[in-house]
Amino acid sequence: MPNQTPPELEAKILEMTEQYPAYSYIRISQQLKLIGVGVSPASVRYVWQRHGLVVRYQRLLWLERKTAELGGVLTEAQMRSLRNTSKRRIQGICCARTRISSAPSRAWEKSISRQ
Repeated sequence: MPNQTPPELEAKILEMTEQYPAYSYIRISQQLKLIGVGVSPASVRYVWQRHGLVVRYQRLLWLERKTAELGGVLTEAQMRSLRNTSKRRIQGICCARTRISSAPSRAWEKSISRQ
């Protein structure tokens, strides 16, 4: 495609993403600029979209998968981040289900109390 990010730049973006999976696309762009690679935040985000890495949890799982394939080891900080993110995702799903299924809306409670 004519407007697609060059492969060399895409490799640098993915390399930086591998080093800092919890960083936002804006911060990754800034980190790349510090080492002399001029890239816009939008370019980082588009590369992440093509690789399915837009959400931090996806980037952490990608890093875990990549590390396992190469026989490497995740750092303690990366492991902790992966654990914390997965806990929050599970709690968020459970809490959302609980709120939807059992908790009546406040508007409904007010209408009942007025009667």
